[in-house]
Amino acid sequence: MKIPSLLGRAAGLFAIRIGGALLLILQVATVAYLFGLEVVGINGIFWSAIVIFRVAGPLGLEVLGLKDSTDPNSDLSGSFIASVALRDTRALTAIWGSVASVAVLIWGVATVAWGASGVLLPVLAIACAASALQRLWFVSLVARGRSLFGQICESLALPAAGIVAAVLSPRDSTDGFLLGQGLAVLSITALFGVSALRPVMKGRVAVPKIRWKSAFVIAIGSSLTALAVRSPIFFVGAASARMAGEYDIAQRFQAAGSVSVSAVSTAVMPKLSSNLQAHRRKETLSLLISSAVASAFIPGVLAILLVLAGPAWVGTVLGPEYSALWLPSLLLTVASFVNALTSSVGSALSLSGRERFFAWISATQLIAILGGVLYAGQVTAFKMAGIVVAAECLRSLLLVAVYCASRPKGRHRAG
Repeated sequence: MKIPSLLGRAAGLFAIRIGGALLLILQVATVAYLFGLEVVGINGIFWSAIVIFRVAGPLGLEVLGLKDSTDPNSDLSGSFIASVALRDTRALTAIWGSVASVAVLIWGVATVAWGASGVLLPVLAIACAASALQRLWFVSLVARGRSLFGQICESLALPAAGIVAAVLSPRDSTDGFLLGQGLAVLSITALFGVSALRPVMKGRVAVPKIRWKSAFVIAIGSSLTALAVRSPIFFVGAASARMAGEYDIAQRFQAAGSVSVSAVSTAVMPKLSSNLQAHRRKETLSLLISSAVASAFIPGVLAILLVLAGPAWVGTVLGPEYSALWLPSLLLTVASFVNALTSSVGSALSLSGRERFFAWISATQLIAILGGVLYAGQVTAFKMAGIVVAAECLRSLLLVAVYCASRPKGRHRAG
């Protein structure tokens, strides 16, 4: 796939993701204005946990579901793809529904027996379970060619719902704020579910059984990757919620830089999966190179703009007290640029039967971050950003090296 063609297919997704990145920045600005920096930190931790579960919570079923839905030997109708989604939905609902129920029960007992206060545990448990289903249904929509609708829900509707919930929440109640954010997640989850499962109403069709062994290996790699990307705010927040708020603001620039990664990934995943299953090696390599160039465009431009603007620009936009966040913001943008170059390589490993390699690489990245945190001592936003960049470079080098050195399972013919 040529780069211009890939950019053309991803253009609408780019626009949506850019709008979503602006909404994320507006969301954190709204929370800072209405509730203060400490609640920004709590909000950042809350949403980071949800993002981790969005990636790890599907337990690898979204990847296997995509493979089943793009298998050239299968019925690729909308009913078949939706039936695959329903199969996986039942499994995830049984697992995470039980976990969320236990969390709510523990909270209820603690509230009655010991007078515990706060709704973070039950709200977060339910919202995380819903986030896992969101990701599963989103990938199902991508398989059906409805990626644009899925991106609108995930990138625009979700942060917009969070902003509306923040505006409507009582200013003197953190619990009320968290309840509002939880309801925002549930409302968008319901929208995803109706769209992804609607074709099942026309009749279910037979689908393959879940391959749990492969799913769990994929889930381990996805979980470790999500923790490596989102867990840094937990380490920074261990010092104070205010420091977590500072890191979350810098992290928004990283999120803005990653919009092209998600847009391009959404555009190429079905084609990448079909190429790998058909063993078209030359087409796969061409697609990976095109994806790297297209994905790196936005974070590269954003990094250059941050360098040209300098610290004064951040102080002008967010206030003079935030000028020191320029360097962490730049470092995290560089991390998103490095990630963009090799993001599709990780997907190729998972989709081609080499998910164990991906899991080990993700574990290495997380260990590097933990080692950096232990070495750094008191972690600030700047130190954490530097650790994240170093770990991301290590991950990207390992991904490329392993992909080039290993062979996919099965016999491959030349493309």
